[in-house]
Amino acid sequence: MAGYLTILAVAASILPFHVLTWNMLLALKKTRICFIIQICRTLLVLTTVVVAARFGAMATAWGILAISIMATALYAPLTKSLLGYGLLAQFAATWAIYLSAAVMALIVRFVATHWGVSPALLFITLPMLGATIYVICLAIFGERWPIHKGDESDIAPPAPGVG
Repeated sequence: MAGYLTILAVAASILPFHVLTWNMLLALKKTRICFIIQICRTLLVLTTVVVAARFGAMATAWGILAISIMATALYAPLTKSLLGYGLLAQFAATWAIYLSAAVMALIVRFVATHWGVSPALLFITLPMLGATIYVICLAIFGERWPIHKGDESDIAPPAPGVG
């Protein structure tokens, strides 16, 4: 079971790049492109699931991962051409999140396999340990928090003649 979830988690980790492109297209009022992309993606997912289901759940998970990678490869040039914000720039903006998640996962996995306590205690302590490690890693790697109390350095100044 963990193998399927790991593959699907990797596929889901690419989702922020898809959402960025989708929201960018909607903000630019490119609804026709959004509609075409959504139809193609839905047909691709349905085809992959139907074909891969014949080979089992693991094949289906790998198929979903392949679709996620293909969608990212298709969305990246579109985002770069319309916004000048390519895949490398997107990853550079989110590297701390991915690295923190990887460190957290490795430590939690190590503790889960080497700590000889009851499953009930693991069920309670591992999520707390994981969240704590993740937050500490984000602080170490310099990730900015979404809410900055008193930090207005990233807010644009008002337009001339306003306020």
